[in-house]
Amino acid sequence: MFNFGIGPIATYGSSYVVNVLKLNEGMAASMGAIYFIGYLVGTIPMGYLPKLITRRGTLILGALIAVTSALVILLVPNYTLLMIMIGVMGFGFSASQVTIYPVLSDILPNEQTFGSMIGIMIFSLALSTTLAVPFWGKMIDIFKNYQLVWVAVLVSGLLVALIASFLTMGEPKSEGPAK
Repeated sequence: MFNFGIGPIATYGSSYVVNVLKLNEGMAASMGAIYFIGYLVGTIPMGYLPKLITRRGTLILGALIAVTSALVILLVPNYTLLMIMIGVMGFGFSASQVTIYPVLSDILPNEQTFGSMIGIMIFSLALSTTLAVPFWGKMIDIFKNYQLVWVAVLVSGLLVALIASFLTMGEPKSEGPAK
C-alpha cells in the first residue's frame, strides 16, 4: 500500500519541484537521497518501537508520520521544508519494512509459507508501484496539478493506518514468567 504513494514521488517529485516551486531539476535530484536517508535512519527507532507500542502501533505511527509530512508539503510549498519533510516521510515509511517481516514470521505456519508470502508481497509491491505511476500521472494530466503527488502519499498512508488499525494478529506472544 505504501508503494502506491511512493511510486509517484519517485516519478513526479522532480516535476513538482520544477512546476510548483519553480526551481531547476538539479535541485530536485536530491529528493530521493534525502528520502532514503530518512528511511535508513528510521529503521532503528522503528525497529525498537514495537516493544513499546506494538507492531500495529508502530505501523500506524509510521503511516501517520508520512501523512503528516505530505500534508505539510501540500500546505506549505517551500523547497527547504520539502527536503526536510521528504526525510521525515522516509523515516515514517520505514515502519512498514521493520514490522511486516516479523508479523509474517509469527502468523505463518512454516518457512515455506513464509517464503511464498514474501514472494507475493514483493510482487504486490512492484504491482502497486506499476499501477500507481500511470494512475497518478493521469490524475496530474487531467487536473494539471503536480501537488497530487502528495495526495497520493496522503491516500496510501491513511489507508495503511486504517487497515493496520484492524490488525489482530502478528504481535509477539508473551513469554510468561520465568521458571
